[in-house]
Amino acid sequence: MAMPVIIGNADNLKSHLVEIQGNGDGKFYDPQNRRYFPAKLIKLTAQLEDLNEEFERFVETRLSFGDPKPKTWPPELMEKKEELSARIKVAKEEIQWLESKIKEAEAEKVAKEKEPVKRHFWGSGRLSQGQLVEFCGWDVGKNEEGVLCIDDETSDFHGMEIWRLKSQVINPMHAEFRLRERLELKEAMEKNRPRKNVKFPKPPLYNKKTDMVEYPPDYHNETIKKIKALDV
Repeated sequence: MAMPVIIGNADNLKSHLVEIQGNGDGKFYDPQNRRYFPAKLIKLTAQLEDLNEEFERFVETRLSFGDPKPKTWPPELMEKKEELSARIKVAKEEIQWLESKIKEAEAEKVAKEKEPVKRHFWGSGRLSQGQLVEFCGWDVGKNEEGVLCIDDETSDFHGMEIWRLKSQVINPMHAEFRLRERLELKEAMEKNRPRKNVKFPKPPLYNKKTDMVEYPPDYHNETIKKIKALDV
């Protein structure tokens, strides 16, 4: 059967998975209503159990009237049972599909992290009719305040304002790169050896829950101090 098209990273896929199979308590959190609800599969399974109990009561009623024990379900109950069974089957198939996609997304993320970071990519943008529509390879939109931001769920910086991406991510990366180049040149001169190629730093991590930027541990203190001094 055709599975739903869900665009996003592993976290987005995991969110959809929890909605279907639930957390440890069989529930998922709905931020819009600010409460927990039973997951799709849990809810359907409970409905099927209720239907089985209804059939058992039907059997007991027939027996109490002195009728033979029913061996088949009444048509109206059987129709509900078949419908619920089909929906449970689909939900389980969705779970398998999402689990496989999550593994693929996580493997792709690991492979992406191993790729060398391209310096020219960070900070590059594209204009359309005088409006920035693409930045660092990601689509650009506007937030509720009308400020330009990354509008691409495939990006780890989805939702971050462009000005913050420049000041808190891109500028520190370039500053760290220049510092590493200076340190490499100094060491090469001191040891009287050829200069080595300096790899461009990995980007900082954007923690969406805390709305904070976290810098990799290999960034030098000098770079971090400059960032804090700017109070960005």
